[in-house]
This record gives sequence, C-alpha cells and structure tokens, in this order.
Amino acid sequence: GVCLPVGAGCDSDEDCLGVEACVDGRCRLTCLSGADCPADQVCCGGLCETRCQPNPDAALADGAVDDGAVDDGARHDARAPDAAGSDRSGPDLWRPADAARDDAWECPTVECGVAGQCCVDSCAVARGAPCSGGYCDGSGDCVACLADAHCSDSDRCTLDVCLGDNTCRSSNARQSIALTTEFGRDGFCTNGVTLGYQRVEAACYNYAPDPLKNSRGFLSFDTSAVPDGAQINSVDLTLCRTGGPGAQEAELYSTSFGLNLTCSAYDSPVVYLRSLPNGSGPVTVVVSPAAVDASGPSQFQIRYPVTDCGAESWAGKRWLSATGPTDTNCHLDDIPGLEVEYCTAPY
Repeated sequence: GVCLPVGAGCDSDEDCLGVEACVDGRCRLTCLSGADCPADQVCCGGLCETRCQPNPDAALADGAVDDGAVDDGARHDARAPDAAGSDRSGPDLWRPADAARDDAWECPTVECGVAGQCCVDSCAVARGAPCSGGYCDGSGDCVACLADAHCSDSDRCTLDVCLGDNTCRSSNARQSIALTTEFGRDGFCTNGVTLGYQRVEAACYNYAPDPLKNSRGFLSFDTSAVPDGAQINSVDLTLCRTGGPGAQEAELYSTSFGLNLTCSAYDSPVVYLRSLPNGSGPVTVVVSPAAVDASGPSQFQIRYPVTDCGAESWAGKRWLSATGPTDTNCHLDDIPGLEVEYCTAPY
C-alpha cells in the first residue's frame, strides 16, 4: 500500500514493490511492451525508457528545470550521474515534453527485444524506421533491409535485393545479347512441301491451275549463350519488311523445329505471341520473355491470318532473310535479329 516515486533509491528488486526492478540503485518500471509504460516512455529491454536521457557531458537543455517547478505536460528524464557515474544526488531533471532535442539530451543505445520497437541509435521507433545500420526490424535489431525493401531500386536488374539474413546483395549488372539468323535458320515453307530460304514469308496464293497455297515463315536464333537461371527482362525482335498485299497483319508464334530448317516445321505446335505491323523497312517489336529458350534455340513461326484468298490473287507479307536479296528499304545489316536483355542470379 505504499507508493514510491519512479526512480526511488533501492538495494534490490524487493524494494521496488514488484512492478519495478532495481537497476543501478534506482527503481525502474518493468514492461513487456510499450503499453506497460507511461505515455512519454517506451519499453526497451524490459524496462520503461524515456525517449531521451540527459547527457552528463553537455549543458542542461534550455528550459529544463528542477523537480520543484514541474508544469503539466513536462516530461521526466532520469537523473544524470556525475562524471564518476555513482553520485545520483541532486534534483531530478525535467524538460517540456515538446522541447526539441539538443546536445544536452541523447538517445539510449539499448537494443530492445520488444516487437515493434527499436532502440538502436534512434531511440524507440517503429519497424521499418531508419537507424544507424539501416532499418529497425521490429525485434530491436538494426538491419540493412527488410523483406525485399530498403535496397536500391534504381534499376530492375541492377538493384540490390534483401536476402533472408536481412542484408542487401547486389545483382549482376543488366546484360544483353544480340543475335541474328543465318542460312538454314530462316525461310518459309508452302503447304508443308516447298521450302525456300530466299525470304521469310507468310502468305496465301490462289492461282489456277495450282491448288490454294499457304506459306509460313520461320526464324531461329541461338540463345544458348543466355546463362541458365537468368532472369530475362526484355526481348526485341527486329525484321525488315519487303512488302506484300493485304490489310491484315501477320501473326507471330513461338514454336520449335529441327535445324537446318525443313518443311517438317510447317505443322509444328505453336503458341501465339503477337501480330506484326504492316509497312515497309525495318521494324522492332517486343516479344514475351517466355519465348526465349536459354537451353537451346529460340524459334518462331509467322502465319498470315487469311488462308483462303480470292481467285487469281495472293495476300500476305514478306521479310528479308539472312541470305535473301535486299531492296531499297532493307539492306544487308537488316537481316532478322533478336536482342535479349537479362541478368543473372541473384536478381
């Protein structure tokens, strides 16, 4: 039934009535969380700590007064020891609760183990708040990063990532590889029978007395140089359009076929990727990274959506191949190309 002021002198915990612990000769409130402490204190290391403590090596903060002149709203801070660290005589020190921190006040450096608080260099702050070594982890430790956060994010591939040990690891730099087709790796096949390497073509032909014909184009790029396990960030396919009638756009598919190219590729399974813009001259289109096979060649089939064209006509599109003739819009350096941008683990 006896109330003792916080900070009363003690020789053991028994002198502090059970709710306080005797620490360095003074009764200190014990706690499991900040809810056990007064509003102006936080729970650090099982003890209620004021957010700032007097610095015995600096002058008393402006506006600080002794315990005989405490106004409502003032905040109590632990009595400062003398230089020897043993004499706690003299008045307790107080300062207004909203007074700015200056050299006369310093943060405790206690590493608290209470979830949601961190007392490392930045007093008691919430999880994710900055501290001298990085960020508070919510368990009292100051760590470099938290769960893929707080690492560099200036570039998707060159960023640092936060690993399981709460440290940032730099990824390998963003890299790219530029590939072209070559003879035997591009061309077209008509009705699964007639093979041509002189161009890449997707078209419909309807000229008597021949039966209706449909040609499909093929491209193959050796992407085996992309490292296993690499994260592919972007893929750009470059073609040079040499013309062809028809308003519809040709369609690009992902596929797989044997090399050198033969007409056995005509009916190979395909996965739709995108349409290809009409026009003439060079064009670069973005392709899904899923279309790249790092273990071997990455291959494509091109189809024209019109498969039953009008009598005595043809419709479709043509592109320069690795060995085909050039024209005024497509030159030797405009052969089909694939640029793959990637980074290796860790990403």
